[in-house]
Amino acid sequence: MTQTISFIKRNVVLVGAWILAIVSMFMVPPNKNYVDYIDWKTLGLLWSLMVIMLVFQKQGVFEQIGERLLRHTKNAGQLSAVLILLCFFMGMFITNDVALLTFVPFAIMLLTACNREDLLIPVIVLQTVAANLGSMLLQVGNPQNLYLYGISRMSAVDFVQIMFPYSLVSLGLIILCFVMIKDHKMPVASESALKEISTGDDSIWEWKVAYLCLFILCLTSVARLIPWYIPVFAVLIITLLYSWHSILEADYSLLMTFMGFFIFTGNMTHVQVVSRILESVVEGKEVIVAIIASQFISNVPAAL
Repeated sequence: MTQTISFIKRNVVLVGAWILAIVSMFMVPPNKNYVDYIDWKTLGLLWSLMVIMLVFQKQGVFEQIGERLLRHTKNAGQLSAVLILLCFFMGMFITNDVALLTFVPFAIMLLTACNREDLLIPVIVLQTVAANLGSMLLQVGNPQNLYLYGISRMSAVDFVQIMFPYSLVSLGLIILCFVMIKDHKMPVASESALKEISTGDDSIWEWKVAYLCLFILCLTSVARLIPWYIPVFAVLIITLLYSWHSILEADYSLLMTFMGFFIFTGNMTHVQVVSRILESVVEGKEVIVAIIASQFISNVPAAL
């Protein structure tokens, strides 16, 4: 019983999604149409990107990128800027969650080694803001972008054009914030501090190249140039050969949350009364409803 309660607390949105899905099954009994409810392309590409990013994390790829950039910093302001902007720009490609899981511990290690623990809170707060705002620009930046891009049927260029002004304003505000960081001109020995931090193994560059090609293959599929199942199959085969544990470590709770909401929303489209009520609530107020809903059920379920 204790384990069940603990699971529910850790996966509130997942459990909620499947409660809604199961309740909706009493209104629309399971049938062959259920298969069509699921957006298999979104789930497949999301899974592929998760696995690729897990392997890159294990290989220390992102830390190595950060290390090379940070070797040229001379003061606290430059150091903070690089740590924060890494989250902003990398979040566009590796998702906001992966950017934070990678670069927040990296920032903690580096700032501690530089004896600048006073910068930890402002830098980590701005890293969190930067990762979430930066990730909104590209389709692969976060799960809801991938889903919304898929169902909207808009082109990749149109999607980026819509998001670009918001990303540009966000970048300007983030720059303004870290310029105001206290003692930003104080020198720091970032290069000597980096020597104390291990940032991955350079001996497995062949696999890094292989997974970079897989990532490009996923982007090609996102752009609708090749079928989605090609990169999924390629990621599965390569990862089974190289790092099969990464397949087990993907965020399946997020994928199952998607599936639960797919079933619920699919069933609701067949229940006219509920469908009309939902349409009346959302129609003409999409933005404000999304903002309010995301405060309670998080961003991905709100988008769904």
